[in-house]
Formats: sequence, structure tokens, C-alpha cells
Amino acid sequence: MFVIIREEIILEEKNSENIWYVITGVQPASLALRILISLSVLVVYAFLFIPLYNTSLRYSVIALALLPIFFVSNMFGILGGVLIGLVIVPLNWLLLEFMAHGEGGANVVSWEYFWISHGFFLVVGLLFGYLHDMHMQLHKELDERRKAEQELEYLATHDPLTGIPNRMMFYKCAENLISRALRRGEGLAFLFIDLDDFKQVNDQYGHALGDKVLVEVGKRFLNALRDTDCVARIGGDEFAVVLESVWERETIGYICKRLLNSISKPIEVNGYKVVLKGSIGISQYPHHGDKVEELLHHADEAMYSMKSKGKNSFVFYNDSRVEILAENELT
Repeated sequence: MFVIIREEIILEEKNSENIWYVITGVQPASLALRILISLSVLVVYAFLFIPLYNTSLRYSVIALALLPIFFVSNMFGILGGVLIGLVIVPLNWLLLEFMAHGEGGANVVSWEYFWISHGFFLVVGLLFGYLHDMHMQLHKELDERRKAEQELEYLATHDPLTGIPNRMMFYKCAENLISRALRRGEGLAFLFIDLDDFKQVNDQYGHALGDKVLVEVGKRFLNALRDTDCVARIGGDEFAVVLESVWERETIGYICKRLLNSISKPIEVNGYKVVLKGSIGISQYPHHGDKVEELLHHADEAMYSMKSKGKNSFVFYNDSRVEILAENELT
């Protein structure tokens, strides 16, 4: 199974998770840039309110104490900014009182002016807290949307019963393998597998048990194949397989026998033992075509020819006719 995701889509999704990118349309600000922005806010703050404090030293004490409000709000949202503000603002007032007492003078600034100056920075800090909260909410919504899209993609590309790839995903996988085989000069084998007399299982035990049997068959096919091979349920009791990097019929025949042996072992479901057999038709790339539809069609023809002449075996499609090969010819 191949899932192709473009790098630019991944980058766009990462950027969309950042509130700065969403609002400004530019790349997310680095930590250094955010510190520079916070210091710029302090400069504006100094320009507006130093006259209230009489000296830049007193301002510096106040400004540096207020700086955590900015960072806490940006990291933890509005609630964090409010809580840190409730701690820092009274401490700042006490610090001013202490400085004034040490200088033997009156209060550095009146309570009204104190709140006016502090209100400016508190509003700025809470603004960043609001942006942080928006970012967290956006991240949550994007995460939920991504999960929903992944679920929809999985449902669109996988068989809902067995969990293995469906016909659509099989075609994508097979096309990728054909492209790779063309570049490498390698061969492929397409297998069309049909379970023999599976209708009798449904009639005898019911469709619910038959569905469980199909689930187990899908698992056994996966275990019998390599990770580089593709397997899919394309409908009913029919499965399709693409074997990568195979030329020799002996190798293909060995894999087919392994697949048939995997389902010939009893499948125990709800206290019943179900024994299955299967018929496999085989076409080879590039001998029998270079398109997925064509190769799968030839494998399907070979499989039906096998059923008309005998079951529980495999056959090769040879050009415009079907050539039946007994198992002992491949051992």
C-alpha cells in the first residue's frame, strides 16, 4: 500500500496550526523575534509612562516586573495572564512604595496613574493571551479535522470488513509497482484469487460467520506475502495480489501454493471449523500487458479457466490463451 503525501501540503498544515501564520500570512515568528516584539512593547510603554515615574530606574523596575505577563499570557492564555497579573501588579505597587520610602519621599505615582500605566501592559499581555487561546482552539479543530480526513481516507481505500486495501487502493498500489518495475527492469505477477464454493459456507453457517471467515482469510494472505507485495479484497470472496520483483514461474508457483496452503488450514469460528480451497489465475508483467486493468483481466480469465477444469490450484495466462499448469510441473 502506498500513500503519497506532498511535502508542501505537510508544510502548509504545520503553518496553519500557528495563529501568527493564520493572521498575518507569514511564517511563524521565531522566539528571538517574539522577544524583540516584547521589548518593543516596553519601549512604547517607556515613552508613554516614564514621566509618571520621574526616573527611568523606577520605570525599569516596573517594566521588567511586567514582562512576565507577556510571556505567561502567550504561553498559557488569558487565564495565565490574569493570574500572573494579580500577583505582579500588587508586588509592583509595594516595590514603588518601598522605593519611595527609601528615598524619604512621597509615593512615586498615584494609585490612579499606576493603574493607567499598568493597564496598558496588562491589555497587551491579555491580547497575546487571547491569540494563544485562538491558537489552541485552532490546533484542536485542525487535529479533529485531520483525524476525520484520515478516517475518510481509510474508509475510501480499505475494505470495511477485512481491513485490507480495496479495489481502488489496489489499483493505486499496482500502478506504483508497475512504474517501479519499469524503472528497474523487473517483472511482476498479478494473482486473481477466488475462494472455491464459498457460497456454501454462507448457506450452511450464515453470512455473519462467513464474514468472520473472510476476515481471517485476509489476515492469512497478509501473513503469507512480503511487505512489498499488494493484496486487496476486490469484492465478495475475490482477492487480488501483485507480487513484486518476480520473473520465474517456479517462484510465483511457490507463492501461490503458500497462499492456498494458508487457507486450507481449518478456520475456527464460533465453534465451527471451516476448511477452504481456492483457485488462482496468474498474469505477468510485462509479458501479458502493461496496464493494471489488462493484467488483472487476464488473471481473472485464467482463474475462471481453472475453475472450469479443476479447483484448488493455479494457472498462468499465456498470451491470448490460458495455459493450465499442474502443480507438480512447478515443484
